[in-house]
Amino acid sequence: MAKHRDKARIKPFCDQLAQLWETHGPDLRFGQIISLLPLAIHRPGHDPFFVEEDEMLEALQRTFSNEGRAARTLDTEQLESLKGRWEDLLDSIYDAGFQTEDFKSLFLDTWSYLRDAVDCYGVPHKVVPLVAYLGKLSGNNQYPAHTPPWEVDVCGKFVDALLHGLENPLRPCPSRDFCGGGLVLEPYIHQQLHVTPETFEKVFAELAEEYRKNDYEGGCDYYEQENLPFPYEEEE
Repeated sequence: MAKHRDKARIKPFCDQLAQLWETHGPDLRFGQIISLLPLAIHRPGHDPFFVEEDEMLEALQRTFSNEGRAARTLDTEQLESLKGRWEDLLDSIYDAGFQTEDFKSLFLDTWSYLRDAVDCYGVPHKVVPLVAYLGKLSGNNQYPAHTPPWEVDVCGKFVDALLHGLENPLRPCPSRDFCGGGLVLEPYIHQQLHVTPETFEKVFAELAEEYRKNDYEGGCDYYEQENLPFPYEEEE
């Protein structure tokens, strides 16, 4: 026989919720409180479905705490900062100011932010403009001057991997999913690389070198085949 939860737990939980709500957030609607809970639950995916009442109460206390309110304010400030940095980076593609190291720093900061902001329900509405900047870079077909094109190609692959991860944060498996800290990058068709923030630099450098050798120095290089100008030349 299945073990049933004790129904006596319900009223004390509701009483403590009411006390927290009345004391710290009477202007909040219940739906707003629910929407804040996933970020306060310390588990990959932030899914409240499997959370027991004692852990849920701890999450509610964090949500209503001074630290919780401050964290949400800082998150908003960080979001605006990231959007501004992406806008500057996209502009730099056309004014020869693009730097690969700037992309790396911004990408890692964005990845970290999105891991906290995105939950089992998907991308929050306020974060959609940030994701739109990723989409703009993914769709870019211009190589910035003075930047090796193989590095630009790798930048695009990482952005594509991040966008792919946002489609379904809990795939392909718990140890390699987006909320668990992983991205699945596809360097070539039918190939996959699992990347974490810790392996980012190593994978970026190795893939850039692989692209340089395979796509920009080989006899079957696209630019040679089509008789097109090479998009990057080393300065004297």
